[in-house]
Amino acid sequence: IRIKNNEMKRYCWEAKVDSLPTQATYESYDGTRHPEVAEFFPVANGWIVDNREGLLTSHVHMNADAGGNVAGAKVAYLRKVDLISPAGNYDNDPVAKPIDGGDGTGTVPDGANEFTFSSATNGVLTVQFKAEVGGGSTVINAIKDKVTFSIENVGQAPTWDPANPGGKASVSENYLIATATLKVTHAPTNSMCTSDAIF
Repeated sequence: IRIKNNEMKRYCWEAKVDSLPTQATYESYDGTRHPEVAEFFPVANGWIVDNREGLLTSHVHMNADAGGNVAGAKVAYLRKVDLISPAGNYDNDPVAKPIDGGDGTGTVPDGANEFTFSSATNGVLTVQFKAEVGGGSTVINAIKDKVTFSIENVGQAPTWDPANPGGKASVSENYLIATATLKVTHAPTNSMCTSDAIF
């Protein structure tokens, strides 16, 4: 609360994470939330802010004695995007603890960290992506159009399934998924490739 030179009281609110959001989620305390402004945004590798209630915002103020509290009972959540497969980390090392995803055309077990070239078509590798985000189906469907998967080239650039143009995620149950096919016409320069889910 600020009072200057006997002016009307100003009730101000600003709350950000990593300097975001850059826009105000409310015009004033007694207004309605600006639709689609900073509802979800990334703040670090693999983390997404769920700000649907508008708690996090650039500067909002109201020049009125009854300005109220823009924060009120509002909450914001940090949601972690967990890449289930392909998986590779210290606890799931593909060399020490391989989990076979097969040729990627059938059912792939969670945590799969290695895929095998197709025996039917030489030099073809299919990789299925699967990621989980806290918050259930509401959050999944709200962010699906903002999430893309990526994979390092091991030959030609990957060809994505028609449902996943450019690595764009689609939804299966409460998971983000995508499928990529890689065509290798010569021995790849990398024996291992990296993948990611990007918001």
